[in-house]
Amino acid sequence: MLTLYILYFIMLVLALSLLALPFFKRKILLTKFFLLSLFFIVFTSGVFLFTGNTHGLSLWLNDGKKHYELLSQVKDLGGIEGLINQIKRKVIENPNDAQGWFILGKLYYSQHDRAEAIDALTRAKELDKNNVEIKKYLDLVKTSP
Repeated sequence: MLTLYILYFIMLVLALSLLALPFFKRKILLTKFFLLSLFFIVFTSGVFLFTGNTHGLSLWLNDGKKHYELLSQVKDLGGIEGLINQIKRKVIENPNDAQGWFILGKLYYSQHDRAEAIDALTRAKELDKNNVEIKKYLDLVKTSP
């Protein structure tokens, strides 16, 4: 969070210096436009800092970290192919796992293997007939080129 505030401060200083640059060239520093712009930047910064959604900002930063952690875990498992092989083993061990078949179908589709994706998603739909998400995804895969 501290890094974000440091970056915010640097951006604020850069914005103010870019805003003041034309006034330094004309030797006019304190014009109405400059003061109004400065007030606007300071006022909006203050409003954000005192009433801003710091919880939402914190969640956004943490979700970004989770994304990179997930990418690292996928890489450690051998990429998407490694994930597919692991999920295949899981559904062989438990062939009635609709969620496993659904995930397998999504992974196949991400690798442009429509035939395998349709087979896995059809199996998932047979196991969980009331799951709307599986039905929608199966329809998407069937109608995609």
